[in-house]
Amino acid sequence: DWESQVRHSLFFQLFSQLRDLDPRLLCRQPPNPSWRVKFAGESGHDVGGLFNASLSEICAELMSDWLPLFIPCENADTEVGDNREMRVPNTWCSSSQFLASFEFLGVLMGLASLDTNRSLELNFPSIIFKSLAHEELTLDDLKEFNFPVWRTINILRDPESEGVTEETFELFFQN
Repeated sequence: DWESQVRHSLFFQLFSQLRDLDPRLLCRQPPNPSWRVKFAGESGHDVGGLFNASLSEICAELMSDWLPLFIPCENADTEVGDNREMRVPNTWCSSSQFLASFEFLGVLMGLASLDTNRSLELNFPSIIFKSLAHEELTLDDLKEFNFPVWRTINILRDPESEGVTEETFELFFQN
């Protein structure tokens, strides 16, 4: 079942172990990892490689359909526009547990940003990163992940440039 799948994910296991810690306790200077990793059934001493592997696995889980936190962007759903591999936060994930999970992901992103040799493979549109950095958003940010809404806004702003007339207006806005 879905809940069992989530519980067995590496992200949830890490979240369960570290969520109550002060994030400042996780700040370590490379090459010292923020936590030690031991994969079941595998031998090895974590000197950074298993830590990096855990981050890669967590990102893969988050960017898949396995965990519900992120869903394909509108461009993927409608099969139009660019960046169809992008994922956006799932608005149905609004319970306190899910919100704590999003906050924990923010901690992981912050930890990765402390290490200039590490990045998290998260396929988010620029609108997410710009929002986090308090940067100005533009319509191009919307186009990056939701081309249908971007196009609708442009049609409404300047219908003539899109070839929309009074007679063809309804054609553009059918289902």
